[in-house]
Amino acid sequence: MTLFQQWKRGGRNDPEPRMVAPLEWLRAMERDDTANQALFEGRWMPRADVAETAREYLVTMELPGFDPSEVDVRITDDQLLVRGARAETAESEERRYLRIETSRGAFERSFELPSDALSETEAASAMFRNGVLEIRVPKVQQSAARKVPIRSM
Repeated sequence: MTLFQQWKRGGRNDPEPRMVAPLEWLRAMERDDTANQALFEGRWMPRADVAETAREYLVTMELPGFDPSEVDVRITDDQLLVRGARAETAESEERRYLRIETSRGAFERSFELPSDALSETEAASAMFRNGVLEIRVPKVQQSAARKVPIRSM
């Protein structure tokens, strides 16, 4: 059985590498296939958390360095679509980059909305604060059962 090495702390020269079995690595990849697929294709994709409460769905995306005007959020039928772009880093006479680790370029994320999500755009809301985009999509509220009076004739 072949093992992949995953280095901790000091990188490749660390004397205590942690061994990871290929099956564990593949399972980890499956948990976030969309973002990892983008990395393999040479694109970047911001990470997202999707949560549910009794009343709504909540999508949270980390977008540090973005301005809200650089992000587009749309709901169409059963899809939530988030698009944006960060300009490529340009060198100048005053600034020469020695290392660039931040991701640049365009991204697009889409999320399939469950059948109980209210797909009317007016019902959804989005807030951008401290580099985090928070999108709330309410659920269709099931009306409570009510007693129907029976009349006699």
